[in-house]
Amino acid sequence: MYCVKPYHQDVDIGYQSSTMYRVKPYVTIGNISGGANNGQNSNLTASEIEELLKIQDKQLRKLNLLTKKSNELCDELNLDNLIIKVASETKCSQSNAINSNEIEELYKKQEAQFKRLNRLSEKLNEICEELNLPNLLNKLSGQIPTTDKRKQEQPKRPKLTIDLEQFKNVVRAKSKVNKDKNIAEDLVIKLDPTQYVPRELFVFLDRLTTSFKCFFRFHKHGSLMNELSANSELAGRLEDYETLFEKLLGLGINDSRLTYDFGFTFIWIKSSGIDKPYITINNKDLIGEEKIAEYINSLVSGDKKLSFDEIKKNKDKSPLYKVLQKI
Repeated sequence: MYCVKPYHQDVDIGYQSSTMYRVKPYVTIGNISGGANNGQNSNLTASEIEELLKIQDKQLRKLNLLTKKSNELCDELNLDNLIIKVASETKCSQSNAINSNEIEELYKKQEAQFKRLNRLSEKLNEICEELNLPNLLNKLSGQIPTTDKRKQEQPKRPKLTIDLEQFKNVVRAKSKVNKDKNIAEDLVIKLDPTQYVPRELFVFLDRLTTSFKCFFRFHKHGSLMNELSANSELAGRLEDYETLFEKLLGLGINDSRLTYDFGFTFIWIKSSGIDKPYITINNKDLIGEEKIAEYINSLVSGDKKLSFDEIKKNKDKSPLYKVLQKI
């Protein structure tokens, strides 16, 4: 008999992976702050987390901006079936509240989009004419401005000039009154200049500028471009309204939009059945100067409300109304 001892007294069996992975999780403020409370450990440093959030926020902003540009172009060209439906919540995950810098940035992008869409419409029209595609132009139902050289040679309307001395007694608000609101009440008023010009509403809003800091903007919708191209007189009048309010009266956007109480954006549009100015509130159209004035009065305090009937009655005493009659 033989007594044999094992070659190894102790045997350790183990496994070591030859490949290591490090995965950065998709994170938000919610699950980062909750990780510590739930006993979860993260391999990310504070600086890495901050950088990852910045990248996520940047990508979401780009996606929202791209979607917005696409929808605006589809709306401009009457391609409603291509409009992308998005959720109402467009704010990135870093905060539940939009800060003032982001609001200001969005306003600037919106302003630039109006100009880009006009240039895009003009370029598309030129391409259609060069390729002799009248059917496409007809399909777009007059959404694209024409570039007929003969029409461009029409004499230009003289620039509007007024005697500012008649407005010397008009003292307008220079600072924001409703300081508890972070942004201005920006109302979009749509109207067809071939049907109606709301002179009395203009006088009403002009009076409002003596109590609240307000700005005015004017834009032309694509549906009106063909008519404006063929009618230089109408195009000139619309330019005069913009010049009057935004430049001569100094009611354009001269400061950050966050410093205003009210903003009034007028969109000249070819109407379909509505011959008076209107605004859309909660998916409901408020049609006519009286309805618009009534809604605006609902947004101001009692001692600052204006009587639209009184303004109509005394409109001839308004220096602005006299100027409007000459346009």
